Amino acid sequence: METRPPRILPVISAAQFAGTSLWFAGNAVLGDLQREWGLAPDALGYVTSAVQLGFISGTLAFAFLAVSDRYSPRLVFLLLAPGPALGLFALWPLLRGAQGSRPGT
Repeated sequence: METRPPRILPVISAAQFAGTSLWFAGNAVLGDLQREWGLAPDALGYVTSAVQLGFISGTLAFAFLAVSDRYSPRLVFLLLAPGPALGLFALWPLLRGAQGSRPGT
């Protein structure tokens, strides 16, 4: 039997944590956004639902297209996990610019 290096489990754990932390990103910042932008109290429900629907639709698309059967699941995770984080990072300038045009200013 092939022995694996001991670093694999911590790397996988860190990757899973980083990849799934976006589930909670909306909840983490929504209180500040509600105060800054004057969002309604039910905005948390909309943001949480949008995030969950996005993850579910992506999961269903990958299942129907059999992506992990056609390609190495490690490669798929490696290539696609940074995508949402990079997308949020790309939105940063837009969000910074929106501060001056937010409701209530």
